Amino acid sequence: MLSLYVTLGIFLLMVVRDPSANRNLIAFAAWSGFAHAALMGIQAFRNLVARGAQNRERILAARILMVLSASILFTLGVVHLVYTFWGTKLTPRDPVLQISMSQISPVITKETTMWRCWVGFNASHSMGLILFGLVFGFLALAHGQLLFQSPFLLIVGLAMLGGFVVLCKLYFFNVPLTGISISMACYVASIALSRA
Repeated sequence: MLSLYVTLGIFLLMVVRDPSANRNLIAFAAWSGFAHAALMGIQAFRNLVARGAQNRERILAARILMVLSASILFTLGVVHLVYTFWGTKLTPRDPVLQISMSQISPVITKETTMWRCWVGFNASHSMGLILFGLVFGFLALAHGQLLFQSPFLLIVGLAMLGGFVVLCKLYFFNVPLTGISISMACYVASIALSRA
């Protein structure tokens, strides 16, 4: 499965130059992620039933909430990545500002422009959200015991979500703040259920 995602990732990086001409591949990437999460959820449920584990419902609910939390971040990341390279949703309302950003370099280097930095920061932010969603979704489905018994992983995930909430509150708008807050609530609830 990893080879599929690596290959898909390479092709997604290639299509960012002309996303409108490659909408189907971008849609496939998003929908295949959801389909994979659903299939892994079914398999995790079957594994729990087959093992006859105690408190199956509680463990299953914890995993589902963690997958939901991860899926929300994954979706926000994919949408943000598409908006970064396609359309005008992340461009300034004033076209003169974009022209100015395209002509001015940052203080740190003259090798790039503020506009290219803006696009790069947006893309890397998107990739961080996608990575968080893939890693924590995978761990919840395939290695739930490892995830829920590792204070390090749970604290790192919580710190990342907390950081995203603070960034959204300070610098973004209500839609990402709401999505990240719901994701964090699902994450915290999944930890609480796994510890009960």
